[in-house]
Amino acid sequence: MIIKVDTRGSKEFYDELLFVTNNFKKFQKKPETKVQSLSKYIRNYMIYCCLAAILMAIFYVVFSNTIFNVLGGMFIILAVIYAFYLKSINDTLKAYLEDDSVKEIDINEEYIGYSDGTKTINTNWNEIQNIIITNNAIIFLPKGINNIVIAISTDYKDEVEEAIKFYNKDNLVIRK
Repeated sequence: MIIKVDTRGSKEFYDELLFVTNNFKKFQKKPETKVQSLSKYIRNYMIYCCLAAILMAIFYVVFSNTIFNVLGGMFIILAVIYAFYLKSINDTLKAYLEDDSVKEIDINEEYIGYSDGTKTINTNWNEIQNIIITNNAIIFLPKGINNIVIAISTDYKDEVEEAIKFYNKDNLVIRK
């Protein structure tokens, strides 16, 4: 079954896809891990670092110990690193949202295929560890880190679920 993807996915779809790809090993070991938005995840850690830096400044004023200055500085540096990482994530999301090329997802008895006009990728079923279905994304998680993660928006959920049932791959599905 070939699914023609002619609409762009939502920001939430790409954000969840980035979260899974950035935490690939975690999902391989524990596929039932909660999927969330990568940009919100990083933003929260950036806020935690800023709050910890403020707390260290308060401790410095109260206890007059230099170690709190050092720790506060480390938290500020970490918050700046998270800010740059968040900017990189937002730039990637913007690039994904501006891509208007037509893509095709081919689900057949032998493999899952992805084609966008410039490249074609096929992943055999025996190389797929799980199919993670979230609120915004359907992600075909490969067993090896060298394989490509193929994902499709839940706008096409009915067609994908029909193909999964038709080819008896229900045992790979994990719903979140």
